[in-house]
Order: sequence, then C-alpha cells, then structure tokens
Amino acid sequence: MAPDPLRSIILLVPFLCLSLGVRAQKEYSFSGQAHTGFMINQTDLSKNDFPTEKPNLFVSGGLSYYIELMDAWVCGDVSFGNMDGNNDTAYFKNIFYSGALTIKFDMIKWFADTRLKLSPKVGIGLMLYTSQLYAIADDRLIQQSPPASGKAFSPNPNFEFGADLSYPITDRVDIEIGYARKTMFGNDYFDAFLYDTPIESVDLVSAGMVFKFGKGKASRHNSKKIRNREDVVEMTTEEYRAFVGRIDSLESKLAKSKLEAEEKLKLKNQSLREQIASLNRIIDSLQANVYTFDFSNVSRDTTAFDLEEGAFSEAKYHLVLCNVKSKAEAQAYINRSTLDQSKMHIIYVPIEERYSVLYKSFDNFLLARKERGIVKRVEPRAWIARF
Repeated sequence: MAPDPLRSIILLVPFLCLSLGVRAQKEYSFSGQAHTGFMINQTDLSKNDFPTEKPNLFVSGGLSYYIELMDAWVCGDVSFGNMDGNNDTAYFKNIFYSGALTIKFDMIKWFADTRLKLSPKVGIGLMLYTSQLYAIADDRLIQQSPPASGKAFSPNPNFEFGADLSYPITDRVDIEIGYARKTMFGNDYFDAFLYDTPIESVDLVSAGMVFKFGKGKASRHNSKKIRNREDVVEMTTEEYRAFVGRIDSLESKLAKSKLEAEEKLKLKNQSLREQIASLNRIIDSLQANVYTFDFSNVSRDTTAFDLEEGAFSEAKYHLVLCNVKSKAEAQAYINRSTLDQSKMHIIYVPIEERYSVLYKSFDNFLLARKERGIVKRVEPRAWIARF
C-alpha cells in the first residue's frame, strides 16, 4: 500500500519551517527558498491518462549560502511529491522524498545590467521513494519498489541540472521560476516497472519565492559592480538607489545655482555695458582733432575765451557742462552731446590748465539756474559759473 500523502506532508513541515524560519535570523550570506510546481514523467510509463491518477505535483524548500570567492550560491533543498503514470496495460503510483545539494551562478549580470537573474545550476542528490505497479485490467498489484519485505523507501542517488530565473520584488524577496531534471543511475524501478535501461528521470517545473536577509555578503550578490578597473566598487541595490537619488538632487541644485548665477551675471553685465559705453565716449573724445592755441600773452590769473570777440561782453552767468584736460576732449564732448551744439563754446582756464564747455549765458543767476534744471536731465554734472 502506498504511504499516506498527509503523513508525508507532515514529515516535510519541519524542513519548510526551517526554510522559511530563516527570516528571523540575521546571518549574512544566507537566503531561504520555498517552491511548488509540477513534474513531467520521463520514466517507462510516461503517460498520465488513467482515471485514478493524480496530478504530478511537488513542494520544496531549503537554504542557500553565498560563496563570495566563487560568486556563486550553494543550495540545499528538500522536496516531496507524488508521481503517477501508466502505459497501455499498467499504471504506477509513486511517493518520493528528495534531498539535493546544488551550486548555481548568476550568469546574466556578466552580460547586462539588469535586476533579472538567470542562474544555471548543477548538483547531486538522493531520492527516497516507494512505488507500486498495478494492472489496469483488474487493479492487481503487479510489483513494488522496494519490495514489501524490505525497506520502507528505496534510496537512489541522482544527478541534477537546470536553471532558475528570478526577479527581486523587494531588496529581500525574489520571485523565482525554475526547471530541473533529476536523473537516477543504476535504478529502473522508480515506476516499479523494469524495462531495458538502468536510468530513470523526472523533470520538475517550479515557481516560488526566495528570502534574503541582511546587508552583508549575501547582498553583494545583487550589487552593482564597476569592472575593467583596478578597483571594484560594490554597493547594495538600496545603497545604489540612494546614491543615484543623491546625484539627481545635486544635479537639480547645480542647475538651480547655474540659473541664479546667470541672472546675476546678466545684471552685472548690463551695468558693465553701461560703464563701457561711458568709457567709450571718453575714448572717442580723445580721438578728436587737437587744436593749438597761443596763450603766451594771457595772464595766469585770467580766463581766456576761444570765442568771437564780444561773445560774452554782457553775460555774467554761464552753464558749464564739463571740465577736461584738452580741447580735443572738449570738442568730442560737444560732438556727442544731444543738446543744442550751436549754443556750446570752449574756453581755456589757464590757472586750472583745463578746457571747459559752456552752454548758453545769462544776465542773472535765476535765469541760469532755471536753464540748469532743464540741462541736468541730460548732463547731471552741469554747474553755473560767473565771469
């Protein structure tokens, strides 16, 4: 008689609790995994269409340890399942327990920068099973393995290979799908049916979750690595995201600072342009024609007028627009002025050794002051002189 499936599940519970219980531990480099799935029969009785046959399902759980030197995971798993199958004349029922030790490598990270992980795996295991073969015609027990008078389970070593595909949904939890083939050598009784080859195989297609813990060596399995350099920078996914966020924040602050600096430079440049324009006016005045005058007969304490005779014979108050070192500067000033140039005159003041530009003349101070109020809109430095 086949073992009670409920009893087998109860026997598997401690292993699953060990697998999921690692959540409470804080040891670095460890992870726990739990899977379930279905099996594909690769035995001699490979059909699965007899009415009493159950779906070929299994559950598994285990622990993994990350070996930093090899950049690989060493995984220990236990699994439990049932396998039914038939041919045209007989059907079998199989209950099995299996333990396996495998090593797997995350290969995809060497070719692409992605959080997706594709991990080929290979290893060895031990299959403990009990199997009964029945005749379809009358449900008669034809044979079983191991024999009823022998062991409760038949132990058989097996070779395992396959691959897992996983993706992290958090920093600590991955979802995973996988495929593995378990091949037993030297045994042709997994289906309790002897044929002509000492090899039996089953394929396991699984889906489950992987639980990772801590930020130690185990986290570096999913770290971002910069290679082709003498040094290697490693950080966890969480640290990498924080690092990228900090860079984004600094770039935003830098862009804002650049805009503020540009605004300040625009204002400063505007002020400098105004100063340059003023200096250009002075430079232009220096490029004006220079005239030479003979003041040898003029006393140093008097004022000489470069005017037609009688120009200021009755005037006493004059508006002075500027006071410069040369007549060329004075003439350039007149040429650039927006005031009525026909009312402007140049005089030389020997005692000061300066040239002054006069604008209009008046008989009394009040008239001169009134005109100065108008002229100061154009030339704020204008003043009144009396001579």
